Amino acid sequence: MKLGKKPAATKDAAGKAEGVELTAGYSRFLTLLRFGLAALGGVLVFLSFPPVAWWFTAPFGIALFLVSLTPWDMGPKPKPDSKFERHTAHIPGSWMAIGLGIVFGMAFFGLLLPWVGMYVGWYAAVGLSLVESLYTALFALGASLMLRVLHRSTMTTLTYLSTALFLPAWWLATEFLRSSWPWNGFPWGRLAFGQANGPLVFLTPITTTPGLSYIVALIGAMLAIFVVAWQWRHVTAPSSYRAPITLAGYVVVLLSVTVGLAFTPMASGTRHPDDQVPLNVAAVQGNVPRTGLDFNSQRFQVLQNHVDETLRLADDVASGRAEQPDIVLWPENAADVNPVYNEQARELVDEATDAINVPIIVGSVIPTGSEEEPSATNSMLVWEPGKGETARHDKYFVQPFGEWLPWRGFWESIFPIAERAGYFEPGPPDWTLRVGDTKIGVATCFEIAFTRAATDAVKDGARILTVPTNNATFGESPMTYQQLAMSRVQAVEHHIPVVVASTNGVSAVINERGRIESETELSTADVLTASFGDVPTGTLATRLGAKVEYVLAFFGLLGALGAMLVLNRLPTLERRRRHSTV
Repeated sequence: MKLGKKPAATKDAAGKAEGVELTAGYSRFLTLLRFGLAALGGVLVFLSFPPVAWWFTAPFGIALFLVSLTPWDMGPKPKPDSKFERHTAHIPGSWMAIGLGIVFGMAFFGLLLPWVGMYVGWYAAVGLSLVESLYTALFALGASLMLRVLHRSTMTTLTYLSTALFLPAWWLATEFLRSSWPWNGFPWGRLAFGQANGPLVFLTPITTTPGLSYIVALIGAMLAIFVVAWQWRHVTAPSSYRAPITLAGYVVVLLSVTVGLAFTPMASGTRHPDDQVPLNVAAVQGNVPRTGLDFNSQRFQVLQNHVDETLRLADDVASGRAEQPDIVLWPENAADVNPVYNEQARELVDEATDAINVPIIVGSVIPTGSEEEPSATNSMLVWEPGKGETARHDKYFVQPFGEWLPWRGFWESIFPIAERAGYFEPGPPDWTLRVGDTKIGVATCFEIAFTRAATDAVKDGARILTVPTNNATFGESPMTYQQLAMSRVQAVEHHIPVVVASTNGVSAVINERGRIESETELSTADVLTASFGDVPTGTLATRLGAKVEYVLAFFGLLGALGAMLVLNRLPTLERRRRHSTV
């Protein structure tokens, strides 16, 4: 590093330098180092998700990301008798912060979501990852403003504490935006969903799933502040050295209180089922002829596979090898040939229900439009022996660019494969089905990523939560394991058992503590059975619902806007301060 003689501030394409000048070459090196840290941070956050599922890497990933956004002081330590002042600093400007956010997001989502383009092309995965990276870029912009305010502050315990609390709240604000807008958002990749294997997941009955994302980001912010305090040691007043340690004490107390609450009755379920009779459930995985976009070109074969497995289960029940279920769950799209309108499909489903002699929850597609204006609902039907359809749940969160296509004419003119996107319409926001006297929660496939689905189902009295899903369009990719992790987090949050039924795997039975009791292999035909007794459902998180996310997101927005206003006013305040001391 070459130090100039004049303390004039300079600015170059790599960022800003305050005080003593940095050479252009060294400044470029620091810029590259920042982008490397941001990319590594994205990789570490990805590693907390399946298929790797190293839950502990997420806070370190957030910490590295924040360090990459922080002003770096590079100057020498001032003499003890000299007046305290800033020395050389490498400060990322707004555009660099946005670039760092995009690099972090592409590293994270690019590794998390490659299965999106498995059968439609790489551009689908890259495009989705880039869109999701815009949200991490927004976070980076706000976070860099907060860190610049901290850098120019007196660095007391209060300033460190406020920064440590505002940063994760701003992360949650951008995560909330990403999970709700546009077209209901894309919540895949919430920080909380990477904690299914870790101890922090047991805080969700108190914090809610978004609150767990906040805690993971809070730990990362704490780690980053320790690094920042060490890096700024040459230019901070000696009295500020103890501030991060004091801050750590406050955060430990906060987490300790949260952990303590997690062991109270509020976290272990408060609503008992109306009847104390055990509920026996069977989940059927019939498998598909082949995976990929053409899996349903042999839709009768898919239906026949699920009928065959149900008949096999009925034989096992008759011979005493299996217990009689009260409900049988088929996956999403198990009967894409609609049994309501197609006589052959009806006969097959009737054959299965008559053999097992209990209601089957059947995944089907219900046409609602015409040939000129096609539309349909992605539905789960309660099909009872001798009665047929008696109840129905229409999927509310339909997947954009898959189940329906925004701006269809535009995309079809660019990508011919876009013509294969569905014409599904959302149903009402209702996530329970009544089967006899029992309410069953239903979050179809993509819906399990939306915390509202599970929360509303439990509030409405669901005894168990079911996740019927069709993963055949994503082959044997990590997608199914990421979806399973989300199901486990929701099970813990609401203290409710979850049954996942997939066309080709992985199907699973998850208990109310998030542990997988049984699961199937990929690309096999199998049946899982489970018996659920008197499991009290509903926790403090269930009652709080989205309120925690709204409050924290608003808190984060205040932090970002406040930092922007403070930075805009700092030059004026400094000029006034200098004038008053003359």
